[in-house]
Amino acid sequence: MVNAAADGSAGPVRLKGDAALLDLAAKFDKVKLQSPVLLPPYPPELMVLSDDVRDAIDKAYSNIHKFYKAQATGGVLVAEIMPGWFVRGSLD
Repeated sequence: MVNAAADGSAGPVRLKGDAALLDLAAKFDKVKLQSPVLLPPYPPELMVLSDDVRDAIDKAYSNIHKFYKAQATGGVLVAEIMPGWFVRGSLD
């Protein structure tokens, strides 16, 4: 279902650009944005992250790093990014 929604979003974004991104944010995120870009200076309340968010970012960074390190070896990729979580693929 997520893939279908994402696939259906590419066409409007190609045609309408940023306006389509604003429409999609309203549709999926239920927010009314003035711009798809937030420029500095940023509000102080947006500069504070909870420990849960920091942990999630750290874990994502670690997983990405492990994936690309394994990818650099070439051939068939098998990387265990977390205990019991494997990423498999071919680099061809």
